[in-house]
Amino acid sequence: MKDFESEFTRFTTWLHHAAEYSEAHAEKVDRLVRKLASAGLIAEGVILGPVVLERAYTPGHGPPDGARIVQAVLKIPDGVGAVTWDAEEFAQLQRNEERHEIAAMQRFERLFQNWYCNISLSQLEWSAKGADHVTEDQASFDGRTL
Repeated sequence: MKDFESEFTRFTTWLHHAAEYSEAHAEKVDRLVRKLASAGLIAEGVILGPVVLERAYTPGHGPPDGARIVQAVLKIPDGVGAVTWDAEEFAQLQRNEERHEIAAMQRFERLFQNWYCNISLSQLEWSAKGADHVTEDQASFDGRTL
């Protein structure tokens, strides 16, 4: 049992460091994108990334069988962030890339402004890996619980 505990501790420590490393690089990308956009070197647009979190609604805050989805997004000129979707809405938008991109541009939330989007990459990483360490207070955007 001690071998398992030791390996698990090493793995979770490595995972935590990997998440911090990723977040540091994402911040660099965020700054670079905003600088390039402000200099007029890259055009306005949006790049849709993967779904990084899917979670059932909190009871009383959405359909009982529904889910909230968080999708990673790079928006130019704003930088790195995310968009929250209702699972049904997300499924419909995936059928029309142009509508999906337009909706993502309108609902984009920057990742590196703590007052605006209070969920970090490391928290998303933990949740995405199945270790449910994200509390409801941490997993909200503009006060909206995921």
